Amino acid sequence: MAKERSLWDWRIEKYVVALQDQLSQIKKSSMKPGQDMLNEYTRKVEFLKGLLQAEKMPTVTEKALAGEQLPNVAKSAKGHNSVSSAELQKKTVARHQKDLREELLGPETDKLDGK
Repeated sequence: MAKERSLWDWRIEKYVVALQDQLSQIKKSSMKPGQDMLNEYTRKVEFLKGLLQAEKMPTVTEKALAGEQLPNVAKSAKGHNSVSSAELQKKTVARHQKDLREELLGPETDKLDGK
């Protein structure tokens, strides 16, 4: 859901809020996972929260800056999910940079048409 910009709606916000609630419940649980796993979960939830905040920025410039300042989940995470987080982060930063370029220089199609 987070990969496709067109799917960004109230559902992803609700999803992140639910993740935060579940994480706080896990931390309070008597049968919680190890500290490393809790730290990994926390980093991933914070990454998604930061991604949402970046998308809500009013200008393309602020979105690009916020996207580049997202914590790098891939460095700390282990397993196949780290690839998805790294890919999502790269796609988000690339999309914000493309939007910024288009805002500054105009749409890419104008350049191809020779205008």
